[in-house]
Amino acid sequence: MIRANLEIYERAGLDALVRAGEAKEWFPGHIGAAMIAGARLLAHPDLPDAAAIALGRTLEEKLAEDREWLRPLAETNRSLRTPDALLERLRADAGTPRNSGHSTIYGVTALHVLARHPEWATRRVIDGLVDLHEAGRVDDPGRYYGLPDYFAVTDRLSAGDANALDSSLEAFRAAIGLLDPLVADRDIGGRRYFLTGEKIHLVTHAHAIATLEALGHLDIAARALRAQRAIAACVAPSDALDATPTEPSATRPEDAAFWDQPVPDRAHLIKLAEAVVTERARLPEADRAAVSRRMGTMWRMLGIR
Repeated sequence: MIRANLEIYERAGLDALVRAGEAKEWFPGHIGAAMIAGARLLAHPDLPDAAAIALGRTLEEKLAEDREWLRPLAETNRSLRTPDALLERLRADAGTPRNSGHSTIYGVTALHVLARHPEWATRRVIDGLVDLHEAGRVDDPGRYYGLPDYFAVTDRLSAGDANALDSSLEAFRAAIGLLDPLVADRDIGGRRYFLTGEKIHLVTHAHAIATLEALGHLDIAARALRAQRAIAACVAPSDALDATPTEPSATRPEDAAFWDQPVPDRAHLIKLAEAVVTERARLPEADRAAVSRRMGTMWRMLGIR
C-alpha cells in the first residue's frame, strides 16, 4: 500500500526543490531530492516489502518535519513549459563541478520526475529549478582539503577528455572504490571539511549521470563524466589524513532495520541508499557483494548500527 504514495512523494519533493530555488538556497534542496529519491527507491524491485514499509514511515515523518518546504505549491498560472531552460543550464555547467555537483544532482532529480509527469512542468516549477541550479553554482574555492583553489583543478580537468570515464557505471565503480579510506568530516585549520560528505556525493553524482543516460541526454552525461573525474581528483588529498577505524554495519537499505534507526542526516541517507541500490543492480552479480561490503563503513558513519 505504501508504494501507492509514490506520486505524493515525487510531487512534494519537486515542490521543495522549487522552493529552495526561489529562496536562492541550494542546501535545502536536499529535502526535496531526498523525497524523490525515496520514491524511486520504493519503486525499485530489489526493495523487499518490509523495507519499503519502513522507508515509507521515514518519508511520512519527513513530510511532517519539513512540511514548510514540502507542502504543495500555490500556482495561479498553470501554463505548461518544457524543461529546456533547465537542460540548457545543465548542458552549460555539468562539466565543471561546484558544490560537489549538487546543481547537476538536483537538476537531474527534477528531470526524472518531469519525464514521468510532464504536466507538472509549469512556469513556476521550471523557473524555480533554474534558480536552484544557479544557487548551487556559488561555491568556495577552498572547499577541498589540501587545495587552496579547487576551481583551477576542476576547470583544467573538466576541459579535456584525457582519461575520461566512459560511462556512469564506470563512474559508480570508481566512486565505490574511493570509499576506502573514509575520513570523518572534521575541522582543520579553522575550517570545516566534509571529507566523508564529498565521497557520498561522488556516488550520488554518478547516479545522476546514469539517470541522464536513461533519459537520453547523452551529451550532458558526457560532460558530467568529466566533472566526476575532476571531483575525484579533489577528494584525493584527504586520503592522507588519519582515518578512525570504523566497524562496518551489516545492515543494508534492503533491511527494515536500516530505516527504523534514528540517524542525524536522513536526507543524505535516503539519497545515498537509493543511488547504491539502483546502481549496484546494474553490476554483474559477482560484483555486488563487494559494493555492499564497502558501503558498510559508510552506513556506520552515517549512524546505521
